[in-house]
Amino acid sequence: MTYMDNVRDLELLTMLARYGSFTDVALEAGISQPAVSQAIRRLEKRLGTRLVQRQRFGAGDGTQLTQAGRTVVDHVGQALDLINSLPEALAARTGIRRRTIGLPPIISSLLSSGQGQQKQSEPDKNTTVETIGSQKLLDQIEDHRVDYGAVASVDESLSVDGVETTKLASFPFGMVCTQSMVERLGAAGMTSLHPEDLAMLPGDVPFATLNRDFVHAQAAERLIHLSEPVSHLIEVSDVETLKLVTTSGLVCSLITSAGVHPGDGLHFIPFAGDDMPRFNIYLFNDTKREAFHEDVEEVHAFSDYATSRLGSVA
Repeated sequence: MTYMDNVRDLELLTMLARYGSFTDVALEAGISQPAVSQAIRRLEKRLGTRLVQRQRFGAGDGTQLTQAGRTVVDHVGQALDLINSLPEALAARTGIRRRTIGLPPIISSLLSSGQGQQKQSEPDKNTTVETIGSQKLLDQIEDHRVDYGAVASVDESLSVDGVETTKLASFPFGMVCTQSMVERLGAAGMTSLHPEDLAMLPGDVPFATLNRDFVHAQAAERLIHLSEPVSHLIEVSDVETLKLVTTSGLVCSLITSAGVHPGDGLHFIPFAGDDMPRFNIYLFNDTKREAFHEDVEEVHAFSDYATSRLGSVA
């Protein structure tokens, strides 16, 4: 009998099945590409079979699972679902309800800014708040691992089986940089941008954006990749780092207007056009989880508060 002693390796294989690229899995998991390759090799050695069909040299980073690899992923998915359901199972055994709220950093900042006398209550010890990028949060929502909250998407509608969604607000993406960089680029009078305008960026000025945990990565693929070589792109893992490298005056960045505040000292120029991706914010409530039935008042209170706050800033 073969025993599996490394759940993380199995998770990386399922991610490889989803993304089809060692590079993308490394970015998503926050580890190096060689570490992903080593994990797959460990699995192949343990199971005694090839799981991934790698491209030949020069054919790109694309990968394809073998029949054995697809079989493993099917079984692993069921096992990971059981592991992820452990908190709910323990809560049922102890009689303590636990809930998970999804609140990405930019949306959290919007909800908490300018609260005045109305202050959000701190979550109790039985509540977990997932403050992760919206793209990563969307994966958890699809796996039914989050009770309720707010999430962003570049899609004009959001549909997830068993999850109620309501669109609350929509913000443009744009280029943000320091005033001195704006003057250097001769963009002081510009009120909007199109992807082809990015050609004005000098070759020594990189363009920064958030990594694949965030929906910014999808917006970047539609906007920046149309005109900027990949070598000029810098991907960072959090909003504060993105602002930090931008305020240095050495880079321009892609971010939604929802993530830029007057106190940041940055100049924002939106991308304009009907076909431009936007930072759309949705409320979500998972009907398959306990909070939908047991914490109705709490869910409604969050919904009312988020609707009020986002309605005032959108």
